[in-house]
Amino acid sequence: MTSAPAAGQYDAVVLAVAHDQYRSLGPEGARRYGRGNALLYDIKSLYPRDAVDARL
Repeated sequence: MTSAPAAGQYDAVVLAVAHDQYRSLGPEGARRYGRGNALLYDIKSLYPRDAVDARL
């Protein structure tokens, strides 16, 4: 368990909740948690479609 995710450490970032702190990060801020080629999945359609790799 971690109290906060570390930047640049993950192969994928999954946005599963639409909390304001994720909204304020924006897609580029969310991508900073991933490695250079990490995928960004936006399950809640928080960011524009063209700013993420996939949505459900």
